Formats: sequence, structure tokens, C-alpha cells
Amino acid sequence: MQHVSVSARKYTALAMKTLVEICASGRSEMSRIIAAREILTRGWGQPDGKVVLAHQVDSGALQAAAERILEKRKLAGVLDAREPLTEPAQRLSVNIPVLK
Repeated sequence: MQHVSVSARKYTALAMKTLVEICASGRSEMSRIIAAREILTRGWGQPDGKVVLAHQVDSGALQAAAERILEKRKLAGVLDAREPLTEPAQRLSVNIPVLK
């Protein structure tokens, strides 16, 4: 099987050129996104999915913010008004910006 890998590697430049062309002018947004992801993965590797916070997070403030958001969703009719607000942090995704 090693000879197949060696043969396939001969087309690396063509494959990258094709990915760049699709990324720049692919027919659909999805094809451009996939090509961009493939290029980035080859250049930088797979993201590890870890988020490291550069500062302490006040869990009380985070809980209060989650409760306010859930209450607004209830008022907007997004959530069932009969649903209790006992553990909002478990039902709410909060995006925290990563500081560099």
C-alpha cells in the first residue's frame, strides 16, 4: 500500500491548487467552506477544541446573566413559561470570547 501513498503524493500540488480554486470561486458556499477547511487543516492541523480563559469568570455573574437571558426568552415566547428557571446554566450555551 505504500506505493499508492507515494503515487498519490505526486498530485499534492495539483490537489492544493484545486482546493484554492474552489475556495476562491467554488459554485456554492458549502464547497468554498469545505475547501477552506481542508486548506486550513492541512496547514494548521485539526483544532483541539479547547478554550482557555485568560481571566477568572465570576460564576455568580454568569448564572445571573443566564437567568436574565432565559427570562427574556420566556417573555418572547421562545421558552415555555411554565418551565422553571432552576438550572439555567445547564440549558443555555454561553459564548465567552477568548482573550489572547
